[in-house]
Amino acid sequence: MNFLNKIHFRDTCPQYEKKNCQSNYFQFPIRFSDTTQRDAKALYLLKKGIDTARYLDDIKETATQRYGYRGDCPNAEAFSKKTLIIPNYYTLSNHDLEYIISCLNIA
Repeated sequence: MNFLNKIHFRDTCPQYEKKNCQSNYFQFPIRFSDTTQRDAKALYLLKKGIDTARYLDDIKETATQRYGYRGDCPNAEAFSKKTLIIPNYYTLSNHDLEYIISCLNIA
């Protein structure tokens, strides 16, 4: 199932693939306008029983500690605080996917 055809993106930005690249969509990232909007949607989805991840929140600290990052990617830092990962893996039934999509499309 293709999420992009069914999700009504309000103030969000789906992550499109570049030419000659293909994602397996095990995790589906959505970038929101700001962290507050992202966090509100994550809380709503969790209350509806849908697991989400904001695993990029500490990417700056991790990159600084492990790889010597020096703060030269401010756009990546900003995007990391606005990105929410929603599930989209092969064991989800069509019913589960439709439920996730309907919850994403509410408010």
